[in-house]
Amino acid sequence: MANVVYMSKTGLTGGEATKLDSIDGTGLVVGDVAFVTVSNVQYIYKWAASTAAESSPDVIAADANGGDNRWLLQGIYTGASTLKADHISEATAGHGVACDDVTLKDGGALIITGGANTFNMTNGTASLDVAAGAAVDVNAELHVEAATHVNQDLTSDASPTFAGQTISGLTASLPVFTDGSKNLVSKSVADTLTALGIGSANSPTFDGLTIVNAIELSDNGDPPSKPGIYSKGSSDGPMAIAIKSAQPVETLISFTPSHKLKIWINSVEYWIQLDAV
Repeated sequence: MANVVYMSKTGLTGGEATKLDSIDGTGLVVGDVAFVTVSNVQYIYKWAASTAAESSPDVIAADANGGDNRWLLQGIYTGASTLKADHISEATAGHGVACDDVTLKDGGALIITGGANTFNMTNGTASLDVAAGAAVDVNAELHVEAATHVNQDLTSDASPTFAGQTISGLTASLPVFTDGSKNLVSKSVADTLTALGIGSANSPTFDGLTIVNAIELSDNGDPPSKPGIYSKGSSDGPMAIAIKSAQPVETLISFTPSHKLKIWINSVEYWIQLDAV
C-alpha cells in the first residue's frame, strides 16, 4: 500500500477531527507522513513502529487502533545547504533553542557548552566556567563592571600602574610595611621608628642633623655614657641643661658678669656667668 501524506490537521491532541490523534490507526501504514500547522508553526510527523508513551509534541498516539505505532516528530536536515529563517522560537517553554551546544532561552539567556567549559549569560550577568588548567585569552579590554575595565597586563611578572588604591585591611594615617608573608600591614609610629632603627631604644648615627625647632629634653637624672646634652634638676629645684663632654672644663680669665645660669657639666653643677650685650 502506498504511503499517504496528511496535510489538513491544525492540532496535535484532543481527538477532534482537526487533531492529529483523531486519525484512525486502522487506515495508517508505517511510513505515512503528516504535516500539522498549529498557530503558524509547522510540525512534521512520521507514522512509525513505537510503543512510547504519548508526549506532545514529540510522540502522538492515535486515539483509535494505534497499536504498536506512533506519530513521531521529525527533524529537518539540510545537508550542505543553508537553513534560512528570520525567527526561531522554542517549542517547549523553558527549553530554549539549541544549535550545536549553543542554547538561547527566554529572557536573553545564552549558554555555550563545549566539553567541560560552560559560558552562561543571563539578563546582563555572566559566568565563565573553564576546565582545570585551561586558559581564557582576552585579546581586548575585559570590562569587569560598569565604569571599570582592565586595560593593562596584570600577570605576576608585570608592573601595572594604578592612579589610586584602597586596601580595607589597613589603618588610615599609619605607615605601611610588609609582614613576614609579604602582606601589607599598618604599623604604629613607634613601631615604624623602631623598624627604621631610630626608635627610643636605638642609637642611630647620622652624618648630619638639622633641627628647625627646639629639642625638649627629658629628665633622666644621670649623665649619658657618651658626650651629649640632657636635663637634670638644679640644686635649688628647677631643671637645668646638663652637658656630658669629653673635654674638661678649664679656668679662663675673669670678667664682670651681668647674669648667670646654672648648668651641669660632667656631673658638676656650675654657674655660667654671662655678660648681656
